[in-house]
Amino acid sequence: MHWLWKKGWRLIVDDRKARIWAKRLGIKVIGTAGILVRAKRAVLVPSIKPLLEALKQTGFHLSSDLVAEVLRLVCED
Repeated sequence: MHWLWKKGWRLIVDDRKARIWAKRLGIKVIGTAGILVRAKRAVLVPSIKPLLEALKQTGFHLSSDLVAEVLRLVCED
């Protein structure tokens, strides 16, 4: 696993325990919300608010604080 962070790769993970362990191992992590922010900034999607709402409707847990912060970061608040 050491080759992951030596190459500067990131682990895409949302599970809290997995994020904690990855960080302990020195692996950079990014979650689904972070991927959506990057997609919006790269102009790959016009808006992420409907995507966040769709995720929540399918049972994906997103705290209201996280949603607010993500929307603020991409000027959709």
